[in-house]
Amino acid sequence: MDIETELNKELQRLQTKYSNCQEYVCEWQPSIRQEQLPFDKQAELNGEVNKVEHKLMIYCSEYEEAMHTLRHEFFEAMLDQVVNPYVILYNNLQRGFEKAFMENNYIQKESLIERFVKVEEDRGDKR
Repeated sequence: MDIETELNKELQRLQTKYSNCQEYVCEWQPSIRQEQLPFDKQAELNGEVNKVEHKLMIYCSEYEEAMHTLRHEFFEAMLDQVVNPYVILYNNLQRGFEKAFMENNYIQKESLIERFVKVEEDRGDKR
């Protein structure tokens, strides 16, 4: 049995059934992939969604595990299409708030420094 062919058949079935992720293809690369997760944990990846190249990468070498992983990655890609606009919006808002905060902080800091300078200069005139 050719696992990659079976994975692609299953992907086509899922794409048809859910009318989603039509742009994605499946790529089977049986190997062990280690990944450092954001919460300081090392994990072995069974698969991943490559959003840039629209690929569902499957790393499992066993048929049943590869099929399970394909389904998992397909639904992850499907949910990403719903969630990603909010992630992008949040990131843009966060950058905007950071910029506004830093700009406001800079203006306040410069104003305070100028007040100190003025106090020192006024003091110097009274010597």
